[in-house]
Amino acid sequence: PIDDDAIEGTGETTICNVVQEAVDPWYLVGTPDSAEAFIEDDDTFDQWNERIMLQCAGFVDGSQPLFNVPILIRLTAERAFDYSDANLRGDLRFRDQAEGDVQLPYEIERWNSGGTSFIWVNVPLITSSADYIWMYWAHDTGAQESPEPDWVWNDDHVAVWHLNENGAGTPEEYFDSTANENHGQGGDGAAAGVPGRSSGRIAFGQDFDGTNDFIGVSDDESFDLVSFTISGWIKTPDMGGGRRRIVSQQGPGGDYWSMALNNNRLELLSSK
Repeated sequence: PIDDDAIEGTGETTICNVVQEAVDPWYLVGTPDSAEAFIEDDDTFDQWNERIMLQCAGFVDGSQPLFNVPILIRLTAERAFDYSDANLRGDLRFRDQAEGDVQLPYEIERWNSGGTSFIWVNVPLITSSADYIWMYWAHDTGAQESPEPDWVWNDDHVAVWHLNENGAGTPEEYFDSTANENHGQGGDGAAAGVPGRSSGRIAFGQDFDGTNDFIGVSDDESFDLVSFTISGWIKTPDMGGGRRRIVSQQGPGGDYWSMALNNNRLELLSSK
């Protein structure tokens, strides 16, 4: 049977491999060299009872258009969102302002029914601060959760670490939300080098002791970068005190790049 777990699937039968297309609510059966059949997704937004418009007010008018950009949604009870209607987070859905039937991919970074929740949604195009998306919840029969992190963070993202985990030095404990699966391990397995979880700017973060705490990630060809951007939230009680590395990479051939705090300055280094 074919069952789209983003909704209540009606079920069909096939002996072929089935792949849901990212850009359309259709299923592709077979391969380009074989016969094809299309099974239309029976999902409609009429099954949801609540919705709210979310405007892209932070966009600076006159800037270059943004394509396939992840935006952060903060949910609180004070912002017209009733957690009791949301089926334990399972029936959230997002829709473009064009109001077609295509659902926007999303990732729930943290769900907190007693406070603030954080959700990342990939918006296909933003050209104005008046642009918006719709958020739906309160499904008629309680839809299943359908997050798609690696569709939120497309191929332009090498790694995305939210760092919400409680580390213990086990392999791949710090989750990378991209399809590259560059997951991290606290202290490379040494308990003394595992940072502790703490409150962060968005949900949680990690508290590094400044001595030997770190998160190690196995080398991967996706890190072989020449031109790239690093972004993140960093809080430090003291900008001085020598060089303190924030993030870095060194390949087997000796090539490296790093970002660090060095005596009251942000330092960026690269061998390329």
